[in-house]
Amino acid sequence: MDRLILFLFCFAFCFLGRLTLYLMSRLRKKKKKNKTGIAVEMRYLMTKFKLSEKKVDRKSLAAIISFIDAVIISTTLIIVVSVTENMVLEMLLGLIIVIALIYVSYEILGRILIRKGFDKDEL
Repeated sequence: MDRLILFLFCFAFCFLGRLTLYLMSRLRKKKKKNKTGIAVEMRYLMTKFKLSEKKVDRKSLAAIISFIDAVIISTTLIIVVSVTENMVLEMLLGLIIVIALIYVSYEILGRILIRKGFDKDEL
């Protein structure tokens, strides 16, 4: 029960924090009149999976990315805390788990976006 509460708290904190940071950066870029600035995760998805910038809704994609990031961080925290108490081992295990989860989750998200028809129409 304690781990569930820790997971939910970490998830809520990470999701709201990540989404707030993204929205604040969008507002700051609008004030600077630089409308081409997009998040690193979005740029990665668009270049790797050849997604069209015009077809993708940035606000909904930002919410999805924030959700995925919160799940990754919360899951990593719960796994690392429950497995070991050695600080060095926790750091190494956490790094490995984060990298693996990021790769898998963004790969799945990119393939879903391609199936939904957000890819560039190449002739």
